[in-house]
Amino acid sequence: MLKAIPINTAGLLEKDLPRTFPHLNEFFEQVQTIAESLREILHAFCAYRPEIGYVQGMSYIAGAILLHFGSPHECFKVFCNLMTF
Repeated sequence: MLKAIPINTAGLLEKDLPRTFPHLNEFFEQVQTIAESLREILHAFCAYRPEIGYVQGMSYIAGAILLHFGSPHECFKVFCNLMTF
């Protein structure tokens, strides 16, 4: 069972997502699957590591990994390894 992430964390995450790579709007705003994948990866990380939660700027790191790997599953694994190293 996934834990709910704190409201302030969720608000910060939602505020950051539109600002992630603004020059690549066609990837993160118009293509729903990539934008939604990025949101899900970050929410999953917050639930997976609630002691870390979401820190402003994580969306850039996860977004770059997602663009590189393409697979949300692979992105989540790499992102988790990077954030907990």
